[in-house]
Amino acid sequence: MADRTGLAHSLSYKAGGAAATGSYTAVANTRDVDVADSRAEIELNSRSGAKNRGGLRSVTITVELLTDFADASYTAIKAAFTGGTVISFAWGEAIDGNVDHADFEIVEFTKNEPYEGPATTSVRATSVSAVTASASGGPTVP
Repeated sequence: MADRTGLAHSLSYKAGGAAATGSYTAVANTRDVDVADSRAEIELNSRSGAKNRGGLRSVTITVELLTDFADASYTAIKAAFTGGTVISFAWGEAIDGNVDHADFEIVEFTKNEPYEGPATTSVRATSVSAVTASASGGPTVP
């Protein structure tokens, strides 16, 4: 398997959540994107003994955006944070079409204004719905 750079991956959004009308739009002004995908460990007790199983997937996306008030993705993410509404993100590999998507709540929106260099905004989003994986037939990311 060949190494892949971050350029092979894509992050897209849809304001209003996955059930909203419209299609996903690429978040083009990103500098860094981190996706932490995990499962909660749950303990099941039965007469035969306790068993540990993986629970629902929980995803946290941390992204650093260039602060651009005219950019549609920046304003949509900021509106989801200030309004307390959900926003759907689709992420994955644009090359082979393996894309996951879920509804998220923006829980952190931090502006960074360094002395030198462009102003950026750090955004952290946590999933509030089940994560749907789609090898094909799901949302396409531009």
